[in-house]
Amino acid sequence: MGPKTDIGWDFGDMVGENRKKIKCKLCQVVTTGGITRLKQHIAHISGEVEACKKAPKGISVMLRKYLQESKTARELMKKRKETTIMSIREESRHIHDVDTESSSENDDEQGSRYANKEYLSQMENKQLRNAMRESRKQAFDEEERMRYNDGI
Repeated sequence: MGPKTDIGWDFGDMVGENRKKIKCKLCQVVTTGGITRLKQHIAHISGEVEACKKAPKGISVMLRKYLQESKTARELMKKRKETTIMSIREESRHIHDVDTESSSENDDEQGSRYANKEYLSQMENKQLRNAMRESRKQAFDEEERMRYNDGI
């Protein structure tokens, strides 16, 4: 996510031009590791950074919820991508199996078979790109809904 879309940028600023160093607007502490680390700082998620001492409880809870929902959305997107890839591979295997059943081919049939495989590869790539684009769009839409429905 870029600085204009991630909710974390409402609570921090880059130190210079370094996107990995973010200064908390609430307590002025500089976190290293990017905007996610800043959100963890404000959300009081232990293990990564020191908790923000000046973050209001409502903001901390909201960012904790945001981080969890973002993680869930990423996991769902990954699962959809894996399912799509498996489906494409299975469909490709099926078509390949049908192609190999006809072993006595003339040159025209072999050329046609090669063209079909090339077409299939292009279709697989297109389906995968479309599935990934749709998955990213759904994750972005969900993030925007969470951001604006929570009154931020």
